[in-house]
Amino acid sequence: MEISGAADAENRDILMSNYNGQRHQQWDLIYAKDWKGEPTKGQWNKEYGMIVDMDFYIISHMGQGRYIDYLSRNLVIKTQNGRTSQKWYFHQPSRTVRSRLPMQRVAECVGANNVTLKKWANGRKAQQWQFDPISKTIRGMYWTSYVFSTEGNNLRCRTMNSRWF
Repeated sequence: MEISGAADAENRDILMSNYNGQRHQQWDLIYAKDWKGEPTKGQWNKEYGMIVDMDFYIISHMGQGRYIDYLSRNLVIKTQNGRTSQKWYFHQPSRTVRSRLPMQRVAECVGANNVTLKKWANGRKAQQWQFDPISKTIRGMYWTSYVFSTEGNNLRCRTMNSRWF
Protein backbone atom coordinates (compact mmCIF):
# COMPACT_ATOMS: atom_id res chain seq x y z
CA MET A 1 0.00 0.00 0.00
CA GLU A 2 1.16 3.52 -0.70
CA ILE A 3 -0.15 7.07 -0.59
CA SER A 4 -1.00 8.40 -4.04
CA GLY A 5 1.60 10.84 -5.36
CA ALA A 6 3.71 10.37 -2.22
CA ALA A 7 2.00 13.52 -0.87
CA ASP A 8 1.19 13.89 2.82
CA ALA A 9 -2.16 15.65 2.38
CA GLU A 10 -5.69 15.05 3.65
CA ASN A 11 -7.91 12.70 1.59
CA ARG A 12 -5.08 11.29 -0.57
CA ASP A 13 -5.97 7.93 -2.14
CA ILE A 14 -4.28 4.71 -0.97
CA LEU A 15 -3.01 2.55 -3.83
CA MET A 16 -1.67 -0.99 -4.15
CA SER A 17 1.80 -0.99 -5.64
CA ASN A 18 5.09 -2.86 -5.80
CA TYR A 19 7.28 -2.31 -2.75
CA ASN A 20 9.95 0.39 -3.18
CA GLY A 21 10.81 1.14 0.46
CA GLN A 22 9.93 4.82 0.23
CA ARG A 23 8.35 6.70 3.13
CA HIS A 24 4.92 6.85 1.45
CA GLN A 25 4.78 3.03 1.73
CA GLN A 26 5.71 2.89 5.43
CA TRP A 27 3.11 2.60 8.19
CA ASP A 28 2.76 2.11 11.93
CA LEU A 29 -0.01 0.15 13.62
CA ILE A 30 -1.55 1.31 16.88
CA TYR A 31 -4.10 -0.98 18.45
CA ALA A 32 -7.19 0.93 19.57
CA LYS A 33 -6.84 -0.32 23.15
CA ASP A 34 -3.28 1.10 23.28
CA TRP A 35 -3.99 4.55 21.77
CA LYS A 36 -3.38 7.23 24.39
CA GLY A 37 -3.93 10.22 22.12
CA GLU A 38 -1.54 12.97 21.17
CA PRO A 39 0.89 14.17 23.83
CA THR A 40 -0.28 17.32 25.62
CA LYS A 41 1.55 20.15 27.39
CA GLY A 42 4.37 18.81 29.53
CA GLN A 43 4.25 15.31 28.02
CA TRP A 44 7.04 13.65 26.07
CA ASN A 45 6.68 13.25 22.28
CA LYS A 46 8.78 10.12 21.65
CA GLU A 47 8.85 10.50 17.86
CA TYR A 48 10.26 14.05 17.96
CA GLY A 49 12.27 13.67 21.17
CA MET A 50 10.85 16.79 22.86
CA ILE A 51 8.46 17.75 25.66
CA VAL A 52 5.33 19.51 24.40
CA ASP A 53 5.09 23.28 25.01
CA MET A 54 8.00 23.46 27.46
CA ASP A 55 10.59 26.23 27.02
CA PHE A 56 14.12 25.16 26.14
CA TYR A 57 17.38 26.62 24.88
CA ILE A 58 19.46 25.10 22.11
CA ILE A 59 23.12 25.15 23.14
CA SER A 60 26.11 24.35 20.94
CA HIS A 61 28.68 21.75 21.94
CA MET A 62 31.37 24.08 20.56
CA GLY A 63 33.84 25.39 23.18
CA GLN A 64 31.91 28.51 24.21
CA GLY A 65 28.52 26.77 24.59
CA ARG A 66 26.64 29.51 22.71
CA TYR A 67 22.86 29.59 22.39
CA ILE A 68 20.79 29.73 19.20
CA ASP A 69 19.41 33.26 18.89
CA TYR A 70 17.36 35.24 16.38
CA LEU A 71 19.04 38.19 14.64
CA SER A 72 17.63 39.98 11.56
CA ARG A 73 15.60 36.96 10.27
CA ASN A 74 18.62 34.70 10.69
CA LEU A 75 19.40 32.17 13.36
CA VAL A 76 22.85 32.68 14.86
CA ILE A 77 24.79 31.50 17.91
CA LYS A 78 25.29 33.99 20.74
CA THR A 79 26.36 34.03 24.36
CA GLN A 80 23.45 33.32 26.71
CA ASN A 81 21.68 36.62 27.43
CA GLY A 82 18.31 35.66 28.96
CA ARG A 83 16.31 37.21 26.10
CA THR A 84 13.18 35.65 24.70
CA SER A 85 14.92 35.42 21.31
CA GLN A 86 16.88 32.45 22.72
CA LYS A 87 13.80 30.55 23.99
CA TRP A 88 12.15 27.79 21.97
CA TYR A 89 9.38 25.24 22.48
CA PHE A 90 7.93 22.21 20.69
CA HIS A 91 4.44 22.87 19.27
CA GLN A 92 2.61 19.53 19.14
CA PRO A 93 -0.21 20.33 16.64
CA SER A 94 2.24 21.46 13.92
CA ARG A 95 5.19 19.38 15.18
CA THR A 96 7.48 22.38 14.84
CA VAL A 97 10.12 24.06 17.00
CA ARG A 98 8.82 27.57 17.60
CA SER A 99 10.32 30.77 18.90
CA ARG A 100 8.90 32.34 22.06
CA LEU A 101 9.07 35.72 20.30
CA PRO A 102 5.62 37.34 19.78
CA MET A 103 4.97 35.98 16.25
CA GLN A 104 6.02 32.42 17.22
CA ARG A 105 8.00 31.91 14.02
CA VAL A 106 9.37 28.45 13.26
CA ALA A 107 12.83 27.30 12.25
CA GLU A 108 12.88 26.26 8.60
CA CYS A 109 15.65 24.71 6.53
CA VAL A 110 15.65 26.68 3.26
CA GLY A 111 17.14 24.94 0.23
CA ALA A 112 18.90 22.33 2.38
CA ASN A 113 21.24 25.14 3.45
CA ASN A 114 20.15 28.08 5.62
CA VAL A 115 18.05 27.88 8.77
CA THR A 116 15.80 30.92 9.13
CA LEU A 117 12.67 31.85 11.05
CA LYS A 118 9.52 31.80 8.97
CA LYS A 119 5.78 31.92 9.35
CA TRP A 120 4.40 28.45 9.99
CA ALA A 121 3.02 26.66 6.90
CA ASN A 122 0.75 23.66 7.49
CA GLY A 123 2.49 20.39 6.67
CA ARG A 124 5.83 21.91 5.56
CA LYS A 125 8.34 19.21 6.58
CA ALA A 126 11.28 21.65 6.23
CA GLN A 127 9.86 23.28 9.39
CA GLN A 128 9.82 20.04 11.39
CA TRP A 129 12.76 18.90 13.53
CA GLN A 130 13.58 15.95 15.73
CA PHE A 131 16.05 15.82 18.61
CA ASP A 132 18.25 12.71 18.44
CA PRO A 133 19.43 11.97 22.00
CA ILE A 134 22.06 9.47 20.81
CA SER A 135 23.92 11.72 18.35
CA LYS A 136 22.81 14.86 20.28
CA THR A 137 21.76 16.51 17.02
CA ILE A 138 18.64 18.27 15.84
CA ARG A 139 17.67 16.51 12.64
CA GLY A 140 15.38 17.74 9.88
CA MET A 141 12.23 15.80 9.10
CA TYR A 142 12.30 16.75 5.39
CA TRP A 143 16.01 16.35 4.65
CA THR A 144 16.47 13.54 7.17
CA SER A 145 20.26 13.36 6.79
CA TYR A 146 20.57 17.08 7.62
CA VAL A 147 21.09 18.55 11.09
CA PHE A 148 21.55 21.98 12.67
CA SER A 149 25.19 22.99 12.09
CA THR A 150 27.15 26.15 12.85
CA GLU A 151 29.32 28.01 10.35
CA GLY A 152 30.92 30.97 12.02
CA ASN A 153 28.06 32.56 13.97
CA ASN A 154 25.38 31.36 11.51
CA LEU A 155 23.12 28.34 11.79
CA ARG A 156 22.83 26.09 8.75
CA CYS A 157 21.31 22.72 7.92
CA ARG A 158 24.02 20.37 6.70
CA THR A 159 24.81 16.68 6.61
CA MET A 160 25.50 15.47 10.12
CA ASN A 161 28.67 17.01 11.62
CA SER A 162 27.48 19.02 14.66
CA ARG A 163 26.55 18.10 18.25
CA TRP A 164 24.14 19.83 20.64
CA PHE A 165 22.95 19.35 24.21
